[in-house]
Amino acid sequence: MTHRLVSFVGVLSAAVVAACSAAQSSETEPSVETTSQAVSIQKSYTRKIYAHMMPWFVVGGQHWSMNSRNSATGIASWYSPMIGEYSSDDGNVIEYQLLMMKYAGIDGVLIDWPGLNGANDLPRNKANADAIINRTADFGLQFGVVYEDQYAVSVDAAKNDMSYARDNFFNKSNYIQVDSAPALLVFGPQKITNPSDWDNIMSVFSAKPRLFPLWYNDNAGGNAYGRFAWLAQNGMKGVSDFDMAADGANEGVRIPVLYPGFNTYYAQGGWPGPTWKLEYTLKTDNTVGGDTLTSTFQLGQYAGPFLQVATWNDYGEGTMIEPTNQFQYQFLTTLQKLVGTAYTDAELKIIKTLFDQRRATNGSKQAQLDQASAALANLDLNTACQILGCTVPVHTGGTGGSPGTGGSPSGAAGSPSGTAGSPSGATGGSSNGTGATTGVGGQSSGTAGHPSTGGSPSAGGATSSSAGSSSKAGSSSAASGNSDSDVSSSSGCSVSTAGGNRSPANALLFGALALGLAAFRRRSRDARSAS
Repeated sequence: MTHRLVSFVGVLSAAVVAACSAAQSSETEPSVETTSQAVSIQKSYTRKIYAHMMPWFVVGGQHWSMNSRNSATGIASWYSPMIGEYSSDDGNVIEYQLLMMKYAGIDGVLIDWPGLNGANDLPRNKANADAIINRTADFGLQFGVVYEDQYAVSVDAAKNDMSYARDNFFNKSNYIQVDSAPALLVFGPQKITNPSDWDNIMSVFSAKPRLFPLWYNDNAGGNAYGRFAWLAQNGMKGVSDFDMAADGANEGVRIPVLYPGFNTYYAQGGWPGPTWKLEYTLKTDNTVGGDTLTSTFQLGQYAGPFLQVATWNDYGEGTMIEPTNQFQYQFLTTLQKLVGTAYTDAELKIIKTLFDQRRATNGSKQAQLDQASAALANLDLNTACQILGCTVPVHTGGTGGSPGTGGSPSGAAGSPSGTAGSPSGATGGSSNGTGATTGVGGQSSGTAGHPSTGGSPSAGGATSSSAGSSSKAGSSSAASGNSDSDVSSSSGCSVSTAGGNRSPANALLFGALALGLAAFRRRSRDARSAS
């Protein structure tokens, strides 16, 4: 298990980088196996990045609607997808989303998975997840599941869920593995909180998967291999403490989190949930004037076996990185620069062209468009553009602006003068050659039409504001057995804590807060069907 007992103040200095490098050289990094077979894009940042994905959307359904839509966006969110309201099982949407991930430098998806519970919209969510999973290998992407134990009606039900995952997911060649075993994330555990129950649940495996509960959650006991980070109200403070193991907690192998910001629509949409906000322009020291996605990457780029993006498409919480009408391709082009790929928004627009032609021709050009899709999956832009009628993008130079290869903090910093895909010449690294202060040349840090900006730092250095939302924290219950008249929906998987350095005792307090706010999970775990 890897721990980095490294202090972090603002942006890492060269001296801290050197110390981190020395610590890394004496440790064994958890390995993430690559098993997908299709063509992968070239990146100078070689650690895996996976996007946390919600499979619960259906046109007209509750996750687009809540109890009240935003008249400005047409859905229950401050933001709206570039392709419009969609259903998660739409094959054209899945193709579009997976290709977007691929060309953004994302290596796969972590699907929010409800298990086998037959209540409400959960069977459809499971079917949607299956539809997405079944296409990942076509595009050379990996997948994993993030299990929602809150939907298990009993320990035996959870065992059945794990048996299903074992027999239907873990045996696929492109399932995400850590240290030669399947990686299983669990959002909590929230409902099954007795470690002995998890001993029972995990007994269905002859060889146990690597279990990663939510950060500061000890409910799985000794079954936990590590923890994964999520959003916290104290912003970069919570992220840096976790990523650098400066929290005094024994979290095992740590999976860092990347996110663009946090701006929920719960209060306006009439659903319970947090109303605090994390700006989209945070620097690593929690002040505004930077770019939050970039800052979370800079904090977590050397920690853990892989990085998780929260999220691909949670519109209710405003954490989506897929293209939107408000941010356009901003978050994906940011990732392209951070991971050091030569691709830009030009390739992303070609993928959008494929989607638009799918929709416009309504199947009449399916064979040709299938060929274009296969060409894009294999990075054959010439063939794709011959079919789609687009111009093949031409990029010059290297892949500057990325950190040192292989995630080594002391390696050569990206490229000393790389400019490919960067509107203003990424430096690739500081003049002393360390990889920790890598540039993200030309990185946009504006809010791109975000409805409210600027937050006041709180006592812990957090930058958050309520964005004009009224405070209406509510709790929600398990999904099973509730009437269709109930309207409660879980809210954000977000953690509220004060800033400041944490002693082990404070880490326990942080964990208690994490468990408490997990009750406000953003799922619609109660009544209303999504259809």
